[in-house]
Amino acid sequence: MKIAFFRLGRHLAESNFQTHSGNTDGEKVKILYSIIGAICVVISSCGLLTSKIKSWQYIILTMYVTLLGLLGLSYGQIIGVAMFLGLLIILLLMMKENRIENLCLACTGYMFNLIFNNVFLLTGSAMLGISVDRMEKDYYLATSIIYCFILLVTILGIRRFLYQRLNLLYYIEGIPYTIRNGLFINLLMYIIIFLFNIFWGRKLDIALQLCALIVFSFLYACLLAIS
Repeated sequence: MKIAFFRLGRHLAESNFQTHSGNTDGEKVKILYSIIGAICVVISSCGLLTSKIKSWQYIILTMYVTLLGLLGLSYGQIIGVAMFLGLLIILLLMMKENRIENLCLACTGYMFNLIFNNVFLLTGSAMLGISVDRMEKDYYLATSIIYCFILLVTILGIRRFLYQRLNLLYYIEGIPYTIRNGLFINLLMYIIIFLFNIFWGRKLDIALQLCALIVFSFLYACLLAIS
């Protein structure tokens, strides 16, 4: 059973592995891995929002990403694109205040997740002395659970720093209308970058994927700073 862990252009919800058709245990494994991938997506996308969403909203988002992840096993990369866009729309409907800013924060968290995942895999591979492919193939469950926990702790730490040390909410609420329009344009640029990563990232090995993603993230950060 070949499992591809979360990488640039390999959407977290896809959990792109192969199982024998008709295998009940294989179907259960696919569902389990899709849920783990969905949890990582939701943690990163919602962890930096200006206000915490409710428990039932977390459940809805996780179920949505899990379902689209399972569909992605059959229909390919286009489902990952639809999932990401749908996730933003659902978050937009859930947020009552600072909607544009929260969408930008969701995209930032998601991009951080992709970078952090690649760094995690490369670091784990170097420390354990095994290839990333072997980590994906033989140790997927353990690796994904450990990554999910580390991601949660890291996102919570970043959130505490942003809102308790930097008082980010104060600055967000003071953003004028013209800058909000700039943020919306940056959001559209992010989506374009994301789509490019989805369709191009599969052609690169993990190190090149990471370098490309860092470059794209830097450009996105520059756009945010300019606005």
